[in-house]
Amino acid sequence: MNKLGLYIHIPFCRQKCRYCAFYSSRPRPQDISRYVKAVVRQLDSYDEDLQDYHIDTVYFGGGTPSLLSEGDMAQLMDAIRRYPLSEHAEITCECNPDSATENKLLSYASLGINRISIGMQSGQQDELRALGRLHTHEKTAACVAACKQAGIENISLDLLLSIPHQTPDSLMDSLQKAVDLHPAHLSVYGLKIEEKTPFFLDPPPMPDEDTEWEAYQNTFAFLESMGYNQYEISNAAKPGFESRHNNKYWKRDETLGLGPAAHSFFKGRRFYQEADTAAFMQGNKNIVQEPPLTARDILEETVMLGLRLKEGVDVTPLSPSPQTISFLEQLEKEAYCTYHKGVLSLTRKGFFLSNTIITSLLNLI
Repeated sequence: MNKLGLYIHIPFCRQKCRYCAFYSSRPRPQDISRYVKAVVRQLDSYDEDLQDYHIDTVYFGGGTPSLLSEGDMAQLMDAIRRYPLSEHAEITCECNPDSATENKLLSYASLGINRISIGMQSGQQDELRALGRLHTHEKTAACVAACKQAGIENISLDLLLSIPHQTPDSLMDSLQKAVDLHPAHLSVYGLKIEEKTPFFLDPPPMPDEDTEWEAYQNTFAFLESMGYNQYEISNAAKPGFESRHNNKYWKRDETLGLGPAAHSFFKGRRFYQEADTAAFMQGNKNIVQEPPLTARDILEETVMLGLRLKEGVDVTPLSPSPQTISFLEQLEKEAYCTYHKGVLSLTRKGFFLSNTIITSLLNLI
C-alpha cells in the first residue's frame, strides 16, 4: 500500500495574531461543530481513493485546532479510523497554551493523538504582547506539563526570531526556557511581515540581515549544544523525533489536505481547497487543480524542497554542467554547502541564504 499524510485545517482562532497570515477567523456559535461535519463529508468523498493508501501521519493544523472540543475531535478521529490507518501513525495536533486544557489533552491522547505542537513563540511577556498572543509563558509550561500528564512525550515548541523588542539576551532566555521544558522538537522561524496582517499595515522595526544571521546562528548552535539536531532550515529535534508529517512535504511524498486553504499532493497532482469556510461548511467543493507537473517542475521542487533538509539532495541525476559544478565548489569553499559524491547539502550559513543559493542553482541547471 502507498503511504499518505493527512492534513486537516482548522480555520478558527479566538484572536488573530498580529503577524499571522494563515487562513483563520473567529468562530461563531455552532461554527466548529458544523465545520467538523463538513470535514468528515470531505474525507468520505475520497472513500474509494483512500482504499489504496495507508495513512501513516495525521496533522491537525490551523488556525487553532485546540479550540476543538473533546467531542469534535472524537468525531474527526472516528472518521479517520474508518480508513487504513497505521498502528504507529504519527498524529499531531497544534495547540495554543490558552485553549489546551488538561481534560482536553487527556481526551486527545485517549483518541490516539501522540504528538502536540505548541505555539510558545517567546518566553517574554512583552514580546508575546507585541505579537498579539493571548498566553503567558507560565501557560506554555502548564500546557507542556499537561501533555506529559496525558502521556504525550512527543512535544514540539514553536518560537520566533526578530520579534519586536527581542534582544540577544531575551532570545537566549526564551531558548533556555524552551529547553528547560524538555520538548522533543523545536521549530524556530524568522518573523516575516506578510500582506494582509496587522504588522503589514503597521510594520514594527525589523533587524538588519547581519542581526538576523547572528540570531539564527546563535539559536541553532545553542540548540545543538543541548542535544537537538538541526535537520531542516527551521527545525531541530532530539534523535528520532523529527516531524514525520512535515518530512513528507520536503521529500515530495503524498499528502491529502482537508478544509479551506488546505493543499494536497495526491495521485501525482497538486490542488487546494479555496479559502472560504462558509462555502465549505455548505458543502461546496471548491477545489482548484494546479497545472500538471512538468519534468522541470519536478526537478525544481526536488531541489528547492530537498535543500531545506540537512541531508540534502543527490544532484547527480541532474547531470550538472562544468559551470554548475564550479558554482557548487565555490559555495563549498565559502562554507555555504558540502558537495560530496554528487550529494549537495547546505550548511547553517547556507540555510540562512538558501533562497538566493537555490535560485542561482536553478538558473544553472
